Order: sequence, then structure tokens, then C-alpha cells
Amino acid sequence: MILGISLDKISVERKDYGKGEFKVSYASEIEDIKEADIAAMNEKVGELLFSFDVTYTQAEKDVGSLKFKGSVLWKGDLKELKEKWAANKKLPEGVGLTVLNGIYRKCLILGAGLSEQLGLPSPIPMPRVSLKKNEK
Repeated sequence: MILGISLDKISVERKDYGKGEFKVSYASEIEDIKEADIAAMNEKVGELLFSFDVTYTQAEKDVGSLKFKGSVLWKGDLKELKEKWAANKKLPEGVGLTVLNGIYRKCLILGAGLSEQLGLPSPIPMPRVSLKKNEK
């Protein structure tokens, strides 16, 4: 179970770009796992350090990026988490998807506002409202 997601570093950049379509790509990585003490809970939890990058390209040219670094506090089977990570740098089944979905949600929501400030497209598709013509 995710107890919290915190960000330690955010880096945003926009370079010169022309007209045309943007390609937006994402990359996330769990970089390390540590133990953390949660005083209020009087127990140890997993602290998963991560990076998450959004890259904007246009005609194969790098035109911008949003980069996040942070950590996820995870409550669950800490022994299994540490053993699996030590063995092959992977998360136990069921943990990985939950953690990655949390990271994507946190970073993409924040990234939508940051991209607007930079004049780049939102990293998540925004809904489009259209009016329906009345049929007569």
C-alpha cells in the first residue's frame, strides 16, 4: 500500500521549436530501495527512490523535458520487497504496477500545469468539448 509520494527535485526545460506535431514520451525508473522509519506508525516501511521523465520531441529534435525525482513510501512485506530488489532490481508482483501508477499519476498531474507554463503540450491528453448541432 502506498503511504505517500514525495518529490525532491523537479527540472523543466523548453527549447526552441517550430510548427508541427509533438511526440511526448515517458520514462520511469525505480533507482533504489531503502528502509524508512515512520515514527507515527512505529514500524519500518520501504522507501522507493524514483525518477520520472517526460520528453518532448518534434521532428526527432529534443524540444523540452519535465524531470522529477522523488520517493514512494510503501507499507507491505518489506522483507520480500528487499529480497526481490537485491536479487534482480525488480519489485514483487503486484507492487510494481501499484507504485508505477502512483508515480505516473503524481508526476503527470503536476506536469500538466508545468507544461502549460512552458508553452508545451500537456503530457496527458486533455478532453475536448464540442457542441452538438441540433437536428431539425
